[in-house]
Amino acid sequence: MHRALCTLALVLLGWTALAGAASAGGVVINPQAGVTATHLTSDPNEITDEARAGYTFGGNVRLGGMLYVSPGAYYQRTSLRLTVRDALTSATIKDVVGVKAIYVPLQFGINLSPNPSAMTSVGIRLHAGPALTIVTSVDDNTLGITKDDYKHTHAGFEGGVGLDLSLITIDASYEKGITDVW
Repeated sequence: MHRALCTLALVLLGWTALAGAASAGGVVINPQAGVTATHLTSDPNEITDEARAGYTFGGNVRLGGMLYVSPGAYYQRTSLRLTVRDALTSATIKDVVGVKAIYVPLQFGINLSPNPSAMTSVGIRLHAGPALTIVTSVDDNTLGITKDDYKHTHAGFEGGVGLDLSLITIDASYEKGITDVW
């Protein structure tokens, strides 16, 4: 069972880290906070899921100009409303399962704006790359799902688009899991 994660992140205090960012090979630090939604791409026969809103915060560093690389690290909380039919009683059991994790993407991108280093212009970026999720804990739930039920780490591939508006950055991305979560 894989997971898919959609994230909309708004940089709260994006700024240029070094004066060299005005050149073609700049460095930009992007603290970020955002909303996530997760769903399982293949449910086992006995479980169905509904995505629930979660959150993420952390940041990334954008290195380069027109072409860039952007490593990042985030703390994230995702949740799913899972429904299970009890085999003995045929009762339906529902609960929200919250998962806390460290999310580490490595994005490669292209800046489509005419001057990617200018802090006064609007910029559009495309980015994609691998991502690793490290599960740190699972909230208590009536379904009995624990951290031990999850693989400690799982990998995905993320792609998205970003919009730079002076000191504010808005990113929307989608991650497709490439390893099993359970």
